[in-house]
Amino acid sequence: EGKNQAKNYNGTAGIVYQINDNTSVNASGTVRGFLMENNQPVDYTYYPSTGGSYFGNRTSNGNNKNLGLQGDFGFDHKFDDKGQNISLSLSLQKNDSDGDSFIEQTTKNIFELSDITTQKTVSKSTVGKIDYELPIGENSMFNAGYKLDYNKNDYDFGVQEKLAGQANYVPLPRYNSTTNYQETIHAIYAQFKSKIGNFGYQLGLRNELSDISIKYHNLTGTDDLDKNKKYNGLFPSVFLSYNFSKDNQLLLNYSRRIDRPRSWFLAPFMSYSDNQNLFKGNTDLNPAYIDSFEFGYNFSKKKFSINPTIYYRNEQDDVKMTVAYLYDTYEKRYVFNTVPLNLGYDRRFGLDINYTFDPFSWWKIMGEIDVYGYKTSGEYDYSYPDPTNAANTIYKHISYAGNGMSTRLRMSNTFKIDKTFSVQLQGNFRGAQVEGANHQKAMYFANLGATKTIWKGDGTIGLNVQDLFNTRARQVSVVTDDYTTDRYMRWQPRTLSLSLTYRFKQGEKVEAPKRKKDFNSNDSGGDDQVPPM
Repeated sequence: EGKNQAKNYNGTAGIVYQINDNTSVNASGTVRGFLMENNQPVDYTYYPSTGGSYFGNRTSNGNNKNLGLQGDFGFDHKFDDKGQNISLSLSLQKNDSDGDSFIEQTTKNIFELSDITTQKTVSKSTVGKIDYELPIGENSMFNAGYKLDYNKNDYDFGVQEKLAGQANYVPLPRYNSTTNYQETIHAIYAQFKSKIGNFGYQLGLRNELSDISIKYHNLTGTDDLDKNKKYNGLFPSVFLSYNFSKDNQLLLNYSRRIDRPRSWFLAPFMSYSDNQNLFKGNTDLNPAYIDSFEFGYNFSKKKFSINPTIYYRNEQDDVKMTVAYLYDTYEKRYVFNTVPLNLGYDRRFGLDINYTFDPFSWWKIMGEIDVYGYKTSGEYDYSYPDPTNAANTIYKHISYAGNGMSTRLRMSNTFKIDKTFSVQLQGNFRGAQVEGANHQKAMYFANLGATKTIWKGDGTIGLNVQDLFNTRARQVSVVTDDYTTDRYMRWQPRTLSLSLTYRFKQGEKVEAPKRKKDFNSNDSGGDDQVPPM
């Protein structure tokens, strides 16, 4: 069981300036940083074919410092009083991360080797958006816009090793690498919505062009690459509704979106915190494409609302984390090699129910119940040289196909103690799921928050506890004919934060810019693409 200790710092300041009744500009800046110390022990138990067993240990002690800077700028203009608006925004970010670790490995309590690892990451991003709104008549609206999303990540990794009996550390060529990753995404969209009697419709189309460049070099001199990836796609959306009455609505929706792999899934450098469990990015990884169909009903009353939805989602080129147990000729041992691959599809069909209920004026309940069936496909074949006979090649096969039923539950309870004090308790549950060799266990966690207004409404004290009972963890078992692995990953331990906010007096006309819906965004949230375990 590892230990992490982190200190986080952040500060934000912003300003909104009203040029006239129709035009305003805004700017804000954020500085954030953290210092982290960690201790990560890995225990091994070996069972040789001759019988018996013996133990090994690999312990890593490291630290990491991170500094992030962000600047946001905006411009909003109203052409008239009828809702014709244009908004421009620009966000600039830079993040510097430096870390190092000292690793010591023993077998049978005898020193075997030590490693010193270093990693430096510099990330820069630019996000620019233009959004235009044009009302047409009393019931129609036209939206159009453009978004630029540029990301540049530079990774510099180093590993030096000293074996028992050696005086000096020597670099390991395979793990000393530099990676330059650049991603540019251009997206334009147009959307039209209107209403004819009780029938409403919204039609949208987004075009997205992605250009990715990956340059990689390590000290072996044999693994260098310079790769470019480009893909272009159209993403339509159709939202239809029919109002039976003010509180009864029928909904029928279709949308197509793209799920792009994160940069660490594409960068080909290899991790080395555990030399028997190696992760490597895949430059051939492509995005997944998701088609969603929904048929729903919305019913609402003063104290109660419910929105049941039947849905079907088909994800093609689904990204799966494949784990191969093979003989690594560089390490000269068997290792677990984890690589993300596009394998088959992931199809889901189910019933999702969103609801709200206000039993009393001081108590509000919000929740979601999602019961779904799933079916996945994916076959993985790999090979490696036979360590006992160089003339032979060993071939292996793993299936990631599976089907079954699962659930997702979410509920929040908000209690308004008085006019200045409220408490919120959230609970979340995700059911288990089996996809061939992958067995993902159920996960549950709770969060607690409280706010208190002070200083006659000018100040707020906030208390937030994430993962109240210390239970949020992702547990995945991989079961094959050759091996069984159990992996346990926690995003962070139980975290408590206390905040104090003071609101300065401002003119009546000055308002913070409202956050507009990003029609260019494909992010669906969730925990599906987290860093490798």
